[in-house]
Amino acid sequence: MVQGKLGFLGANLVQSLLFGLIHALMFIQLTGYLRAFAILVFISLIAYVLGAINEKKADGSILPSVFIHALANTVVGLLFAFSLI
Repeated sequence: MVQGKLGFLGANLVQSLLFGLIHALMFIQLTGYLRAFAILVFISLIAYVLGAINEKKADGSILPSVFIHALANTVVGLLFAFSLI
């Protein structure tokens, strides 16, 4: 298990960077490298905080992150649908 070798902080950093990278790669052709890098940083920060919430406040449950992620996707989808971003 990664957390056993890296500890929580290291494992959370790895998961957050991978999550940010996946999102950046999804948008790199659409946005270009600079904006994709900004997406990587922003999403990684959010993922790091959500990982900490899951571990420290939700006893390891991923449900808070699932609901927050679904809410964020819904909000962004509506903003795009109504041409607000």
